Amino acid sequence: MDYRDLRKKFVELSGRYDLIKANETDNGADFFINAGQKILDRMQDSGKAKARYTVSLAAGTILVYTAGLRAIKGVWVSSSDGMTALKPCTLEEMREYYAGKFSEVTQG
Repeated sequence: MDYRDLRKKFVELSGRYDLIKANETDNGADFFINAGQKILDRMQDSGKAKARYTVSLAAGTILVYTAGLRAIKGVWVSSSDGMTALKPCTLEEMREYYAGKFSEVTQG
């Protein structure tokens, strides 16, 4: 079964014929098929589920975007002195620490 047949069967089973055009090309059905595939991928437990996400940051950076990550197991900071694991804290602690102006936040 190719992707076009899968799309057609999805529309038939769901009754949402507005999700394909008259020539059976996509009009929104692919979004739901791909979302379902992502859910099934997340449910599967495989050795490839764990990965490293390495980012180089400048001193003083307090925000890192991590799009596409499912869960964060740990965060490590490395410098010329070695590596250190960051410890988790509550949202209230973060708000309290970063409540001052950015220029007052210690760097290093």
